[in-house]
Amino acid sequence: MIITLNTTKETGANGLRVELGHAFGANVQVRVFGDVAIPTVRISPESGALQFVGANNTKEWSAQVATDDAGEGSVATELRGVEPSDYARMKFELLDADRVLITDERYVVVEGTGSMVVAVKPATMESGKKADITATAFSSTGSAIIDARVAIEEKEGEPFSGEAGGDYAIQGDGTEGRGREGKYAFKRLQPVSPGTFDMVASKQGYKEARATVRVSATDFLSYAPDISALSLACEAKAVTIENSLNTEVTVSAAFSGTACVSLAGSRVASSGNDKYTIVVPGGKSTQVVMTPIRSDQCYLVFTTTLESTGSTDSQTAWIKADCPALKKNATAGSEKCSSAACKECSEQQCLNLNRTGGYCVPQYAKTPEGKDAFLSCAQPSPSPSPTPAPNATCSAKRCDLCNETACAVLQNNGSCYANYDVNTHKFTSCVSFRQDQCNPANFDLSNMLARRLGQYHSQQLFNPSTRSRYVAGSMENQFVLVPGVGWTGNGELPDSGKATIKINALFPVAGVAFSVQNLLGADTQLLAKWENNKNKCFIIRDIEHDFTRDLGLSALVNKLQDAVTGALVPANQYRSYLVLFNPKEGCVKYTWDNGLKIEPLVDSVTLTLQSSGVLGSASRSIKIYAESDDDETAARYALMVVPMNGKAYVRG
Repeated sequence: MIITLNTTKETGANGLRVELGHAFGANVQVRVFGDVAIPTVRISPESGALQFVGANNTKEWSAQVATDDAGEGSVATELRGVEPSDYARMKFELLDADRVLITDERYVVVEGTGSMVVAVKPATMESGKKADITATAFSSTGSAIIDARVAIEEKEGEPFSGEAGGDYAIQGDGTEGRGREGKYAFKRLQPVSPGTFDMVASKQGYKEARATVRVSATDFLSYAPDISALSLACEAKAVTIENSLNTEVTVSAAFSGTACVSLAGSRVASSGNDKYTIVVPGGKSTQVVMTPIRSDQCYLVFTTTLESTGSTDSQTAWIKADCPALKKNATAGSEKCSSAACKECSEQQCLNLNRTGGYCVPQYAKTPEGKDAFLSCAQPSPSPSPTPAPNATCSAKRCDLCNETACAVLQNNGSCYANYDVNTHKFTSCVSFRQDQCNPANFDLSNMLARRLGQYHSQQLFNPSTRSRYVAGSMENQFVLVPGVGWTGNGELPDSGKATIKINALFPVAGVAFSVQNLLGADTQLLAKWENNKNKCFIIRDIEHDFTRDLGLSALVNKLQDAVTGALVPANQYRSYLVLFNPKEGCVKYTWDNGLKIEPLVDSVTLTLQSSGVLGSASRSIKIYAESDDDETAARYALMVVPMNGKAYVRG
């Protein structure tokens, strides 16, 4: 049996040099003697560096030899170098049926740089906890690499305090846990802070391969004294926040309900609305000074998230400030609180009613320390009537001078209209009717929404207190996302996961609202996915924080450009959201067909609520559709309709 190896450049019997990825020929000439019935040549590569061309990665190749009268014949095949190797062996055998007649070996040198892949399991770790990690290295052909060097290299942060090396590297020798089947086992690794590190596999002749492991952390902040039950008198008290990580963190502090203390310190900054940011250096502590601002109790939520690793720490402080010098604010509020009974409202209720529609006005007094102390909640003062001109009398142009009877007459012909007290139902004033007040852009949308959402029971939705927690009772559909359990509630939403926004040509702006209330120790995240909605036709707004006083529709449309794409509801807090369909250009199409019609060009947006906490996690998606209201009777009788964009339609 004579074996010849050849490339396009050279021919040899052994040690032929082959470029990585290129093919070479293997030619075998045989001469048989005697009673050899079926002479066959079989070739078997001894390593994964070689593969047969067009043989679907088979481990061996064989072919019968057609011999002449002298017993001579030859066969040939092609192989390709797929991995770099200084000694890629092949075994050649001449057989008769299953009987081996001759065995010989050859080798080639595969030159070039190969590709290697490394996979890591698990791909995540938790700071401060020991765990085993296995890295598996294999070539681009899927062959295990048993003699690579696999080492840990820190990437972001210092998961191993900058000491990754030495014992954090394994040189493969083919034994168990050190390269056998391509597996490299790192035992009882214990990162000390969050961050990321790479498992780096290297071998001569191969490109370096990397796989990233993410180290997260929880409960890495500690508070002294214990903030679960913190009592203050009239004097300020310091709380020390200690960071066990080697990485600097920024802590957000926000009150759930009404604040009873203010925060200060060298690394404490106010964000407004009783919210603060606190910087705690890695491995160090920050002191936060709490000063009572009212004699009451309150909840303060400390939250921090490290975006690079997803590490979170959330703790809630219960604070009781007992200072007789500060007028107590009834944080529980009153069931009687409403826009018509401002005097019954707590400070937080009063502030929310003021922000939502200007219904009530909080009254304050200065304390000896120069701080604002809440006194009461008052009804807003009515706008003063203009001073009558000399000899002026009640008329369509001077409705303010009319009594109830005269106003009723003018109201019938559309000149004036009468105002009545919401409680006594007594006549209060007569005001002019102006046509521009019918412009949809001048509607007080915040007032409309307030009534729709049960604003007259506002404390149930917007003003949760320490003793009275309600879900929005005025909602048609109520549902609760319970971590570890799933969804409970009534209405179609828990079953279908769908909601519909109906729009028509006269009222093209419409929306749906929902509230999120977290359980103790749970966080809820709101994610929005716009489908074919480059124009952001659906807008998600935080009702309590985004709507300002006297926000009409024209102001709203200008403000709708700021959309919530993702929002986090921290533990123990409420949030109420409004999903609006904004009929701007590219979002709707108007037509005239026995009345003005409107057709939404974008039909849906998907909201996903993800809740997680000590009881587990749960997720729910809600798909909200925009649909044209088939019953557009009002548009049929309109004399003139001016859409949000496009041409005006005038009835002939």
